[in-house]
Amino acid sequence: MVAGELALDLFLLGLLREETCSKQDDGDALVENETIIFQNRHKAVGFTFEQWRYVFTNTFSEEEARRLYERYHIPASGRVFWGSALANIHPGPDDTHVDYNNPDRAPLLFISGSEDHLMPPSIQRSNAKHYKGEGTITEVKEFEGRAHLMPSQTGWEEIADYALDWATSQTAAAVAEPSMAVEGP
Repeated sequence: MVAGELALDLFLLGLLREETCSKQDDGDALVENETIIFQNRHKAVGFTFEQWRYVFTNTFSEEEARRLYERYHIPASGRVFWGSALANIHPGPDDTHVDYNNPDRAPLLFISGSEDHLMPPSIQRSNAKHYKGEGTITEVKEFEGRAHLMPSQTGWEEIADYALDWATSQTAAAVAEPSMAVEGP
């Protein structure tokens, strides 16, 4: 993860704050900008509407984004966010550990929206490359013009149909030939 992406993630989660530098008489800053604070690690962390819109509904109208924010937004455990944000720094397996080489896992489809700020297509493709279990199937499907909250976007049925067709094709192939890998529709 790039440092800028980590800073953005932490900022969006309320774990990073920007403070105005106050100057001493000699000109040295007392507080540096973008100081990481740990006060939310053991608390519920919520999004402001602006954060929600940027992360989940950036392609929606403001009215629709606000309606969805009011309907779906709930604070979540800060521990989950910290575990995810620090996964690349913390050594060894933790809450976010994934066995990328598991040969016994089901086929995996990453669905990505081209305008998704939370899990952009580049991150989805990078994630997919990690899954290397022998005989496993991992694919990425990108949908143009889609934000992260695809199930609430007009035309969500196209995405649901694709996912269902893909899963059905994987199941049919596994039943016909357990060792046969197929590509999606």
